[in-house]
Amino acid sequence: MTECSIVIPVGRGHEKLVERAERSVEEAWTFSKGPFSSIQLLRQYDSMDGVTEAWGAAKTRNQALLKAEGDWVVFLDADDWMDRAAFLSLSLAIDLHPRASGIWGLWTRWHKGQVHKRDFEVFSWERLIDVKNPLGVGMSGAFRMDPVRELWFNERLDFCEGTEFCYAFAAANWCACVDQTLIVVDGDSPGAIGKRQGFKVARRALQLRELWQLRGRYPLLEDELIERRGADAV
Repeated sequence: MTECSIVIPVGRGHEKLVERAERSVEEAWTFSKGPFSSIQLLRQYDSMDGVTEAWGAAKTRNQALLKAEGDWVVFLDADDWMDRAAFLSLSLAIDLHPRASGIWGLWTRWHKGQVHKRDFEVFSWERLIDVKNPLGVGMSGAFRMDPVRELWFNERLDFCEGTEFCYAFAAANWCACVDQTLIVVDGDSPGAIGKRQGFKVARRALQLRELWQLRGRYPLLEDELIERRGADAV
C-alpha cells in the first residue's frame, strides 16, 4: 500500500484558485491511480488563522509536511494544476527508475492560451552545479517522503526556497527526469508575475555554494556525481 500526499500551500488571494488545483488532483486520480493506493490532499494556509502575518512558502510547506502521511509527496502551488495523466506518468517513471528518490516531470507552463514546454538541457544532472537557469528546476516533481523529511524547506530564505530545496535534494539523492508533464504552471494567474520576478532575482542572487553552506553541505563535484550514478546503475 503506497500513499501519495499532495501538499498545496495557499497564500493570500489564492482561496478560489486552490479549488481548481484540488479538482485537478481529483481528476488525475480518477483518470489513473498510478502506483498509489490512496492520496492525501493537504491544503495548508500560510498562517495559523489566515489573518496574521504570513509564514512564507517554506514554513507553509513544512507545516503541511508535519501532517503528511504519504510515502511520496507532490508539492502543487495553489495557482497551478496537476496534469490529467500525472499519476500514470509517475507509475511509468517509478518503474523505469526504481531507485529514484525524486522524479521531475517536463517543465510545462500555460500562458495566454498556449502550452510552453522546456526540455532538460537546462538541467543536466551530470553538471548539476553548473546550472544557470532556475527555471530548469521547479517543484513540478514527486519526492519520496523520508529524504524530504531529512531536508525540509529552508525557512531562512525569503525567495526561491523551492528552487533551493530542489537543488539540495538533487545533490543528496538519486533523481530522474522524465519527458511527461506532471504539473502545469499557470502563467496567467495573479501570482505569475511575482514568480517571474522572483526568478529574475534568482539569476542574480542564487549562488549555489552559499545556499548549500546554509545547510552545512557543499554540492557534489561533477566526478562525484558521475561516480554515484555509476554505482547506482550496477
